Amino acid sequence: MMDVNKIIPKNHNWKIDKDIVFVWYLAWIPIMNLKKDWIEIYFDIRLAKHILKLIPKIEGEFYLVSPTLVNPKKNHLSEEERNKVNILNMLSNYCNATFFHGFQSIGFDLITHLILYCKKFDSMFTRMLIGMYSLKIGIIILIIKVMCFQKK
Repeated sequence: MMDVNKIIPKNHNWKIDKDIVFVWYLAWIPIMNLKKDWIEIYFDIRLAKHILKLIPKIEGEFYLVSPTLVNPKKNHLSEEERNKVNILNMLSNYCNATFFHGFQSIGFDLITHLILYCKKFDSMFTRMLIGMYSLKIGIIILIIKVMCFQKK
């Protein structure tokens, strides 16, 4: 596990409490979970600027996860349901112009990251997505890009 102090800015807008990294954005919002063998980054559009600055600094294993899963009421979800929430969150954020162009500017490939996520967290939904990916990736990317440009 890498030293998180190397990747977060050293100012009063950041804090670490119980292995959760928070950033100030009108309130303290969780941005990273360090409790596992990998880093979970809460993939929240409100934190786009911070996320796009953090990703290039992370040297170890990390995954983008839905910020809705921070809510303790979501603890009842099965692993399958958690994977589905995370994957749909990644796809919907990929269509957001801020993330889409931001990822291009930092050289981060979200689709490859999505496939790595699916391989790590093997489930029926992720196997279905990998199957779709291997068979129809060109069509999927085209649809996503069309959706991205329609949202502008």
